Amino acid sequence: MSDEIDPNWLPPKPKPQSDAGQFPSFLSGSSRNSTPTVVESPQATTTWAWQQRWVIGSVLGGVLLFLLVFTMVMNRESSDSPEPNTQPSATPGVEHSQATIPTTFAPSPAAGQDPEAHRSADDPATTVDQPQWDGAWVRNYWEDPGDCDQGVNYWVVQPGSQSGMYALKLGCFPPKWKKALDNRCQSSNLPAGRCAVWDKDSIMSEYRKHGDLLVVAITQACLDRAGLQEFHEGPLHQDCVVGAR
Repeated sequence: MSDEIDPNWLPPKPKPQSDAGQFPSFLSGSSRNSTPTVVESPQATTTWAWQQRWVIGSVLGGVLLFLLVFTMVMNRESSDSPEPNTQPSATPGVEHSQATIPTTFAPSPAAGQDPEAHRSADDPATTVDQPQWDGAWVRNYWEDPGDCDQGVNYWVVQPGSQSGMYALKLGCFPPKWKKALDNRCQSSNLPAGRCAVWDKDSIMSEYRKHGDLLVVAITQACLDRAGLQEFHEGPLHQDCVVGAR
């Protein structure tokens, strides 16, 4: 074999390698099984932020609306609550010390018509029947605390604790009722004396106690017999009281 080198000899060209079966560099090696990184766009980030704000705003708005409605309901219930009762309680056996001498009268059958005799429209006892005249009787009458604001002004005869005796006291009637009682008394053909009412159930000694009153006279003859100028509160002989006949 000759060791001479052929001047025209060239090294053989490398055989071209096929790219078939090869993977791109970003999928080769350990990156083949790795999870690709997701890069969020600025638009997606902005949308998520607005969604969070909307949710938070909706929750806060709901809480504020609930508090507002709750406050309005509580205020309405408070305003609808009935006012506390400040009316003074009735005191059984109340006695009147101020003495005003009632009307002295002579019998006068033609005394004219009685004025309207019901209690006033602003009377607190609006759930019961009003007092009404029944001949010489006043049915379903009662005394209110305000009736004595102008003082005692009418004689009241009540059952007494002693045999043969009544108890005489001064009571309170509104001006309208006092005038109506005087008119009925003067038109009832009673003997001369003082107009009064017979209070068989002692309703004029206890506020808002209902009962009937009868127009009567306590006679001048009793005053003359006792040598007195005027009647006084206390025991009274039963024959000194004369009712309408």
